[in-house]
Amino acid sequence: MAIKNTQKTLETRTERLKLKNQKFKCIEPAALEEINGLFEILGEKIDNTVTQNGTSQNKLRTCVDLQKFIKSHCLIQEYSFQIKKCGESDCLICDPVRLTHEIFNQLHYIPDPQISSNPDHYQDFDSLYGQNTTEKDIPSKKNHHECKELAPSGILVAARPICIR
Repeated sequence: MAIKNTQKTLETRTERLKLKNQKFKCIEPAALEEINGLFEILGEKIDNTVTQNGTSQNKLRTCVDLQKFIKSHCLIQEYSFQIKKCGESDCLICDPVRLTHEIFNQLHYIPDPQISSNPDHYQDFDSLYGQNTTEKDIPSKKNHHECKELAPSGILVAARPICIR
């Protein structure tokens, strides 16, 4: 219960923020029933060795079928985790694609931000959608505080103060 007050404070502050004149929205976290349902489907369709008590990175790396699923159906990026049907008719995980193959083949993962020819701006989403992009230009990987001038050698080294008498 103690965390509820902190969550409410963060939610209130976040919902005051705006981006392009649109207020931020907060959504409720998944309910326990939803989490249980996810693990049930995960166990039935993907990998029955995954448990709710064993979700550390080290444990999940040992789940062979889960790792195969991630390689064939997922894209893990700095800002997102994306899942897409593989489209293979013999896939034991995906339900059959209900879209026409022409439309399904036009669905792609969301691209990473890419700097445009003007280094102060990013390329349009429409120009990047369907392209292979890299994470090299994402804001969190940019060094916004590039050091223009190095400090003189030894200036940042802690030493005994010198007493002048």
